[in-house]
Amino acid sequence: MISQDEAEASVHSEPRQLPTAWGGFRWVGSKIYSGLETAGEYVADFLGLNDSHYQWAIDEYMKRKEEEEELAAEAEAEERARIAELEEGE
Repeated sequence: MISQDEAEASVHSEPRQLPTAWGGFRWVGSKIYSGLETAGEYVADFLGLNDSHYQWAIDEYMKRKEEEEELAAEAEAEERARIAELEEGE
């Protein structure tokens, strides 16, 4: 004879099974949802909704920063050339 503790343990350890029809509806629903989610991502990409709203400002900032770095490098190179000329003349 099975004790009450063993019976409760066996009842609680068994996974709950979904009815076949409900499982089918759930499977179909998940497939439809994932398909619509994928289609939504493609539509958003096509319409440009995933792009940064202020991307133009970011691009302009990066362009100016590169120009300033180039000017600073040119000025430093000119300064080195002047110093080298002065040292050679002495």
